[in-house]
Amino acid sequence: MKTDREIDAVTLVKEIDRRTAENPIRNAVVAKLREDRFTLEDLRRLLEFEVRLNRTELAAYALAASRFTEKQEDVYCLKLQEMASRARVKLLDCARVLPIEPRTGADGQTEGFTAYAYGSYLSWLVLNASRAGLGAASLVDVRSYFSTSEELGAWLRNSRIGAPEEAVAFYGGEPEGLSTSAVAFIQAGLDAGDDPDEALRLGDVMRDVMGYFWRVVSPG
Repeated sequence: MKTDREIDAVTLVKEIDRRTAENPIRNAVVAKLREDRFTLEDLRRLLEFEVRLNRTELAAYALAASRFTEKQEDVYCLKLQEMASRARVKLLDCARVLPIEPRTGADGQTEGFTAYAYGSYLSWLVLNASRAGLGAASLVDVRSYFSTSEELGAWLRNSRIGAPEEAVAFYGGEPEGLSTSAVAFIQAGLDAGDDPDEALRLGDVMRDVMGYFWRVVSPG
């Protein structure tokens, strides 16, 4: 997206959306839902990874919130931190009723890079990325995750797999205003001189990483 003219966040997000449309994230969970193949064991495995990665998100978003404190738009990092904190409470509720045994290491199915790609990349982002870069990558993450979460929640409410109410309640749509806050955060970065091309590259990597995530949480 090289250009001599100034790029704003809305234009950058449109480019992110265009790239996602041209190269959709492969999502094994959605594929199983639409083929009516999603099982209680699939749900348990997904929640196991949710519990493990939530720990990473809590630490990562706290670090992002401590890095970016100078601009009003930096509240986006606090919203991500709050989102992860609220998810933690609900995940613990899910763990009590399923039950869930959080995976702390590699096993025969998850061994390899794909099991750790999301946590590793998020950690790198909050340590190194600019506002625009972190905003672009997290927006790809948020949209992929919550579009799936919303579809999964609706499917679980109408399914007969025996999903506990706590798990059904956990999955739903994107928190109100989160994407809008992300766009404002990206704009603050661009106004400060962040490189839009770098931001797009980081969004492209997150698109690949989310593909790895959906593949490892729902193999087969």
